[in-house]
Amino acid sequence: MKWPDEVRSPDELAPMKKADVDEDELAWETHDVATACNLPVVGPAPCLNMVLATRDGHVLHQFRYTEQLLYRSPEGWASVAPDWRSAPAPQPGSELVPPIQAAVNFFFTPIELDHPDPFGVTRREGVRPHGLISDHAV
Repeated sequence: MKWPDEVRSPDELAPMKKADVDEDELAWETHDVATACNLPVVGPAPCLNMVLATRDGHVLHQFRYTEQLLYRSPEGWASVAPDWRSAPAPQPGSELVPPIQAAVNFFFTPIELDHPDPFGVTRREGVRPHGLISDHAV
């Protein structure tokens, strides 16, 4: 099993998928998904995003922050801490970036387990969000 920070695409969540899932939570950082998927930054950034999804829909929670510099090494590496800002109200049914929407849809899509490669039938090339975290990945 992969650790959450090793998950690179929705199809890699397949081994963690449960047949009886009623809801799922996903969390991602705006810049991380945009960078990993070669997408433009959409929405507030930097921002920790969390979505609670059920078969009937989803609710997006966004936690905005700024980065507070703690230390900079002589080589230029920086150590930062989040300085959390006020969070907007939860957003039911709001638009999700494509890789996150794919992951949400994937959790509620039945898969055929008698197929010779059951997890292979769900793979999609080009969808590779880095930093995608699911409660089923822990």
